[in-house]
Amino acid sequence: MVEAPLQRSVRGMVRSRPGGHQGLWAVALIVFQVCSGLCASGVALAQRAQPFQIGVLTASWGPTQYVAGLRDGLVALGYREDQQFVMGVRFTQGDLAALPAAALELVQAGVDILVADSDDGAKAVQMATTRIPIVFAGVADPWDWA
Repeated sequence: MVEAPLQRSVRGMVRSRPGGHQGLWAVALIVFQVCSGLCASGVALAQRAQPFQIGVLTASWGPTQYVAGLRDGLVALGYREDQQFVMGVRFTQGDLAALPAAALELVQAGVDILVADSDDGAKAVQMATTRIPIVFAGVADPWDWA
């Protein structure tokens, strides 16, 4: 498993092509809405003292289209990376057995929201926490996971 500090972003890695992934922008919008809801205590997302910590879990070897699309979508919505949000990504390089430990690592890092890009990743973050909101994309029917 490749460990990256939570402050490490995906900037400079793979970026999605403009206009090529409308569905990925929807994921970014959902993350934005969840983040805004978590900040409903009177402090707007744009006015938080600390950047919003987004923990991303993927079994891939590098950023997937969902990871890149999430970052690009948040930037397109006007949010500034490293000032208003930080993405900490855990890549397990194809090792599905490492996903639960990586998910737990993100939870212990104190992320505000968890994002997964596969069935196995979504199951791992679901098992790691019941208190942190989870957003997932690229998964089959989650109701069939039982």
